[in-house]
Amino acid sequence: MNVRFLCLVTALLSATSVWSDEPAPKEESAKKTVKLTISPETTYFTGPQFPDGRVDYYTAINRIMSQGITRENNQVAGLFTLTAGEYEIILLRRQEEPYSHTASITRFREKYWKSLGFDAPPPLSSLQHLSPPGGSGADGIDPCQELLKYYPKEKIDARLDAKKKSEMEELQNRFNEGKISKEELEKTRKYFDSSDFADSQFHRMILEELDYKTRGLWTAEDLPLLDHWMQSTTEMTAKILEISRRPDFYNPIAESGENQVLLCEAMLPYIQSARQTARYLSARGKWHFARGEYGEAFECAFATLRIGHAMRRNSAFIVENLVGIAMEGIGTWDVTYYLGHLEGKKDAAWILQKRKEFAEIFTGKPFPAPPKWLAVERCGTLTLIQAYATSRSLFEESLKALHEEDRLVEDQLYAKCLAPDYDYDWDKVLRRVNGFFDDLDNIYLIPLSMRRVHAYERFEQRLRETAERLIQNTNLETGFDRENVAADFFLCVFSPVMSSFMRTEIRAECLIRMADITFALTAYRAEHGDYPDTFDALVPEYCDAVPSSPYTEKPMRYLKREHDVLLVNDEAYKFDGSEPEVEAKIAEKRGPDSFHFNVQSFVVILHSR
Repeated sequence: MNVRFLCLVTALLSATSVWSDEPAPKEESAKKTVKLTISPETTYFTGPQFPDGRVDYYTAINRIMSQGITRENNQVAGLFTLTAGEYEIILLRRQEEPYSHTASITRFREKYWKSLGFDAPPPLSSLQHLSPPGGSGADGIDPCQELLKYYPKEKIDARLDAKKKSEMEELQNRFNEGKISKEELEKTRKYFDSSDFADSQFHRMILEELDYKTRGLWTAEDLPLLDHWMQSTTEMTAKILEISRRPDFYNPIAESGENQVLLCEAMLPYIQSARQTARYLSARGKWHFARGEYGEAFECAFATLRIGHAMRRNSAFIVENLVGIAMEGIGTWDVTYYLGHLEGKKDAAWILQKRKEFAEIFTGKPFPAPPKWLAVERCGTLTLIQAYATSRSLFEESLKALHEEDRLVEDQLYAKCLAPDYDYDWDKVLRRVNGFFDDLDNIYLIPLSMRRVHAYERFEQRLRETAERLIQNTNLETGFDRENVAADFFLCVFSPVMSSFMRTEIRAECLIRMADITFALTAYRAEHGDYPDTFDALVPEYCDAVPSSPYTEKPMRYLKREHDVLLVNDEAYKFDGSEPEVEAKIAEKRGPDSFHFNVQSFVVILHSR
């Protein structure tokens, strides 16, 4: 219900139809000629147009997203001419064997890099890797032999046996519960005994070192394989740090074929690759900090923040914005982590200089309001309406790409709300849907706060009530306004769940403000030997004003305790002795789910009630 357009993007990225190397099927011969008025009120964009009169949304969106973009100011152009993205890794893994999707990926890469102003994609052999040697399976390095350089064979074998035992037990449980057949049981058991399974686990062991064992400070003694890799990637890191200072992040939307009809078939190949950059920089920053290279550690965190912030500012899809938020989260966590471990290592002037550099990341180009991705959400829904109007099979294929658990309600709505043989006034349908998105745009103009969240929640509640009413009462034979019913179907099924996303945005903004005030607290402690008794002692020498919480729109609360300080963003927590269980958990640094930071001297509690 109210499934985000993102769901369609995610589902179709892995669909065979997107990757097929077969020629695109011809439009069904029975396709109706449908009159659609091209105007801002109906199609939103008015051009460019295909020869048949349809709006080319891919080109229209890319023109907006690419305004002012050059190869020199675009982080994407820099990062992925240097490092391998998802599709490059797929091609590198498959170099020695036939692969059915090679032609599709190759076509896509050619189209994508031309959109960025390059004559051709970067050669695969020129790209470096953001995973340790043997981790990605794309660098030609045997993962087992790489592990044996640094760890005893007995230790590696023990980890492999433990994983095999765990998988075997899970497999047997699934068989006992009747979820798999005896044939499937035996086939999977044979796989667990194969070299393919062992290789997959060796790759995973290497990647787990990067993803799970570098969340705290680490040294060569802890992770010798990663330490050797870090020493070999100094030049690549310097280039990434330089690229992160570029002001823009333009990731063109494209797909592998020529018939660019549905935005849900757009491929977004470099988003998770950007996130992998954040993982690498986070691991490297902890390594630098453990070696006493504090400036280098902060530079890694700042680079992560710059890339994530630029991605958010110019994102075309919600998924890009979410990854940008995740990268900002990694960066703010690392900054606060380093500040929590900085006692006695740097003076107040050094810390305040870092605070200034941190603030500069967020004082460049402003975020557009409403955001560009909300316009793309709008256009995604409009393309689905036009697909239904002109090519029913294309639309139904897209509808089936939704998650299975969502299908019952959607199938009911589809059967109730759309009459296949009715001659719809599609201009009326499009105008109603555009009006809905105009309302979403207007709500977004409310300052980032829980007020905006609650406004979207009320809007979504009306949509849920509309869907229930459509399922229970709609009878297209008894005088219902069919155009309004059709428009409501598309809105109920395909409109974005804005309230959930807004909560994520508020949390991201809150963490940035928290990290900023943590700089001021750390500088005060470096100069005075202890934290201040109140926030007021920080003003104006260490910060201009006490930050407000985007949750409450009131100043954040601050409590100095015996061994740490507590930063609170939620009025629900009183900390006056009336909630002894909550206070006891916080005192032990084991918090309710609202905790994000728990670093040395700082315990941070976010809004959760």
